[in-house]
Amino acid sequence: MHLIQQQYVHVEMNGTESEGLAVQRQLAELCQHWLPAVLERTLERCSPAQAHLYLEHLDLQLGSLDLQRLEHALLEALEQVLETALREKAATAATAGNAKAQLKTPVQATWGAFLHFLQTGQLPWFFRLPPGETLEQAVEQLLLSTEIPAAYKAEVERRLTTKYAQQRFKKQFSPSFQHLLQERTGSLNEPNHQADSAESLSTASTRPDQPEPAAEAIYVDDAGLVLLHPFLPRFFEQLGVVENELLVQPARALALLHYLATGAGTTPEYELGLPKILCGMALETPLGEAVELSETEQAESMALLEAVVQHWQALKHTSPAGLRATFLQRPGKLSRRPPHEWLLQVEQRGPDILLESLPWNMGVLRLPWMPGLLWVEWI
Repeated sequence: MHLIQQQYVHVEMNGTESEGLAVQRQLAELCQHWLPAVLERTLERCSPAQAHLYLEHLDLQLGSLDLQRLEHALLEALEQVLETALREKAATAATAGNAKAQLKTPVQATWGAFLHFLQTGQLPWFFRLPPGETLEQAVEQLLLSTEIPAAYKAEVERRLTTKYAQQRFKKQFSPSFQHLLQERTGSLNEPNHQADSAESLSTASTRPDQPEPAAEAIYVDDAGLVLLHPFLPRFFEQLGVVENELLVQPARALALLHYLATGAGTTPEYELGLPKILCGMALETPLGEAVELSETEQAESMALLEAVVQHWQALKHTSPAGLRATFLQRPGKLSRRPPHEWLLQVEQRGPDILLESLPWNMGVLRLPWMPGLLWVEWI
């Protein structure tokens, strides 16, 4: 898998405005239908064996292109220039200390994701777990199968001196995993620490409680949850999650939102980025104990989904499962708009033509307990 966070195409040409618009339309068509295949093919061919290449930035100059054969000229030039640049960057990345081009083994990538999660509650945008595998399972495999370098051990110890990381470690990972990590890294297990892991994790922090908000975008798989926003205030009030427009049970609210989107119960914190925003929580805030939803709460959740279908008449006889699969479980990108606003960009798909008949606003929303607006774009 190859991931590009942002991609820009800059073109300069001499001609009339109408000619420029025609080229713009042609480039949009190329970028949507032909560019991905060229990028995938070239990236696959140039990928280092047994390692991941991380590039902070890659600027490709394609030179002058013949407008009469723009499609072939652009794609041919892109493939050639991209391959040359990737091979040069891979060679540069082999040099230690180069932050803008790095080669990382799968072990380094997984360990880095674990440290990032302890600090922020999220996974790095460029990290993907194998389908069906949790972060705990991935890190556990490393702890059981590889020798942990001293630098990694020191970094775990450093991260776990913050209160948020301690809480996240205690609440998001099983006792057996906590014991294994402490055993293999020595984290929080020196003689001057208490023997019991739970007690040692509750000691006062020597570092700031709250980490700096992450600047990078957050990628989510439940972006369509925003479609439910008109129904959420009353839904939460009926279940006692909200009182006087204040969220009094945030952990239960998160569990309910995740259940609405997926039909699943508990989930790791790193899959709750959008639910946190909809609950007015900071992304960096660690979760408490896992919440198990009652049969009543699950039934009320299904009733909410059925109500959405009834009000959105274009869905006709769509089932709650169909609503989830078609609209709620949708990839999206969350970007921070300081100080308290967010932008959610939702990936468009074919059925989105039905959004034209949606009987409520979707461009911007703010639930009563949210500190700022959430702007929504379907792109």
